[in-house]
Amino acid sequence: MPKNRGELFKNFVQNRLDRELEDERILPTEIEPLKDALARLAFEMQSRPAKPDAKYSGALTVLPKIEAAKVLGENHQRLFTLASGAGILDIADPVRFTHQLLQEYFAARHLDARFRAGNLQASEIWRTDKWWQRTNWEVAAVLFTGLYSNDCTAAVEWIAEANPEVAAQCLDRSGVGHTLNPATRQRLSEDWIKRLTDLKRDPDPQARAAIGRALGILGWDNRKGVGVDEINGKLPDIEWIEIPEGEFQYGDENESDNKPQKLTLRTFWISRFPVTYSQFQTFVDDPKGLKDPRWFEGLAASDKEHQAGDQAFKFDNHPRESVSWYQAMAFCRWLSWRLDQVRVAQLGSVSSPRVSKGSVADDKALAYARATDTSGIRLPTEFEWEKAARGTDGRLYPYGNEFDAAKGNTHKTGIGQTSAVGIFPNGASPYGVEEMSGNVWEWCLSYYSEPKFDAAKENLRTEDNRVLRGGSWGDDRSSARAVFCYAIRPADRYNIIGFRVVCCRPPSSS
Repeated sequence: MPKNRGELFKNFVQNRLDRELEDERILPTEIEPLKDALARLAFEMQSRPAKPDAKYSGALTVLPKIEAAKVLGENHQRLFTLASGAGILDIADPVRFTHQLLQEYFAARHLDARFRAGNLQASEIWRTDKWWQRTNWEVAAVLFTGLYSNDCTAAVEWIAEANPEVAAQCLDRSGVGHTLNPATRQRLSEDWIKRLTDLKRDPDPQARAAIGRALGILGWDNRKGVGVDEINGKLPDIEWIEIPEGEFQYGDENESDNKPQKLTLRTFWISRFPVTYSQFQTFVDDPKGLKDPRWFEGLAASDKEHQAGDQAFKFDNHPRESVSWYQAMAFCRWLSWRLDQVRVAQLGSVSSPRVSKGSVADDKALAYARATDTSGIRLPTEFEWEKAARGTDGRLYPYGNEFDAAKGNTHKTGIGQTSAVGIFPNGASPYGVEEMSGNVWEWCLSYYSEPKFDAAKENLRTEDNRVLRGGSWGDDRSSARAVFCYAIRPADRYNIIGFRVVCCRPPSSS
């Protein structure tokens, strides 16, 4: 099957009509008027709210025959006959196309005609005030873009002005995305990245989430801490935030799991964002990554942990979800090892006397030690997580004491799935750590029943519950509090659970 479905349906329709020509059921002069008439009809159907009807399961929209006749005009009876004979239109009452995608294709043709004539703005399809909402034109837009097999730039720019997410879908699914002008690609990617954090231009989080999906679909999100470092061997590009040594308020008087107390932590570094889908994928794709048993050494993990779970929301810049605690632990060990390899290679490139043949962490013992060693990368303890989220003033949410649906991706925010990391800059913690209220729950190193303040003393061998923090896109304001502690089995994987990482020495030397 060709990737360009616009061309596919163009050829399909032409073959049907050529057959009718050969059998002399249609005249050559009737072909283009028929196509134009069907395009008008499809556009009218597509413009109306979809009303699925079990009797016509192949179509989402239908028109009463009397209304369809008005759209087709005086010659409607002959046009009905021709379209029915070609197997394109079912002329029973109500009228429908024989396949929904045929309707989408003909609607795309009329869309193209009006686009070329300059009498239709994309904002008439995707309203400016709610442009991110679906309008039933998304598939037709992809087919419309596919009509521009030599250069889709103008079509994509027209759509992108109104709806970046649909423009991205067109580039990804039309089969002609490779024809986009490189300058336009650069301009769009830079503009969309700016919009992710521009609360004045796109104050509604659902708008910024849609822009994030657009960037994630195309792999265009090159922000620091979101993607992959190609220079150092395709490794996760972690942006680290320093959490300085000092006292902080842990717990709250209204929490049964963590009563209030003053605690002191040494300096550590935590990732600005949860680990993203593209970052975790480097671990999955590495032959010495997820499938390597050494990263699970000393854990109560089954062989199932060597298989990645399916990401529910497959956008490169969204948090990696559907990942177990065991896999998050294995990722940390692997990343510590890979970064140690990079460090050794860099030292070797300047002929440093510190480099020795056996200095690269490549054995099971060191892999296990890396998980809790203070110099390696690991999951945060719940104490570290809470300090990074709350700062030192005992606030309930990273951004303050009052819940605000516009400052984190919760059920109340209305996004309805994970979102690109970093679209809530106004919801950052006092240290600048983001996504700590909503989006995904985050695994902590801590054993729920007996959490250890010292990470090196944490019990890693138990199969009992581990700590989750932060709440998710599907949770309420209570779960999104930075003081709220939840527990779940370490083998569980859900599309509301992800993780972030910490390091207890300057990350540049990790």
